[in-house]
Parts: sequence; structure tokens; C-alpha cells
Amino acid sequence: DAHGVLHLAIEDNGQGLPQEKTPVDGFGMLGMRERVAGLRGHIRWISALGNGLRIEVALAARCAA
Repeated sequence: DAHGVLHLAIEDNGQGLPQEKTPVDGFGMLGMRERVAGLRGHIRWISALGNGLRIEVALAARCAA
């Protein structure tokens, strides 16, 4: 974008995550969080039960190259 940030969004139309499950409950999610943090980025999970899952990542464009 105009601020030098690379945005990545991945989504599906699956079942979503149960409300009691947090984005650090699994090793896969923890690994994603650690990798993005290592690139000084941000990650968030957006989910509603029955409405799929969306993962959004923002990285400084200079770190993404």
C-alpha cells in the first residue's frame, strides 16, 4: 500500500473456529504468529462459527522481499 505495507488475506468458507478457541491454541497458529512477529509484522484471525476463517497478515514491504 502507500505506507509500504504488504497485506495478505487468506479465507475459507468452512466451519470457522469455536469461540472458546483462541489463535494460540495450536502449534500451527503459534508458528504463524512467531514467523510473522519475526518479520515485525502483525497477524489476526477473524472467525465466526459456521462462517469460515480469515487470516490477515501485514508486513513491512522491505521485510517481505
